[in-house]
Amino acid sequence: MSNKQTMVCCENKRMNKSFTALFLIALVALSVNNTLNFGSAQNYKEVNGIIKSDTIWTKLSSPYNLTGPVLVNSGVTLTIEPGVTVNFGTNYIQVNGTLNAQGTSTNNIYLNGEGGLPGFGSIVITKFSPVGMNKEKQEA
Repeated sequence: MSNKQTMVCCENKRMNKSFTALFLIALVALSVNNTLNFGSAQNYKEVNGIIKSDTIWTKLSSPYNLTGPVLVNSGVTLTIEPGVTVNFGTNYIQVNGTLNAQGTSTNNIYLNGEGGLPGFGSIVITKFSPVGMNKEKQEA
């Protein structure tokens, strides 16, 4: 083999090693991306049924997707923290107890519903619910 052929052969081997190294790095990066779920859909909490004890829906666990009607029992408080999103779909929340949902001007509570039919995608306050509403303090 001539010197020129030897140099070309060695250069090809270096390129093959570089290509193999880059391929392995790309493969590892894709594996990490799939394992860590970058860019995946946000987790959510499915809720339905009867709330029998005081419950807090937190921003950390948000959004809350109603998969059926929700009933807040008499004598029970459902607290919805600022920053929470509630997706009603075609469901509703019936409050026989207390609903405490106080957002702020910078940290809203979002209530999303499909509506269309009376009572669906809504909150129903019944005669069993304590009467009274708190008004957020106005910022000066």
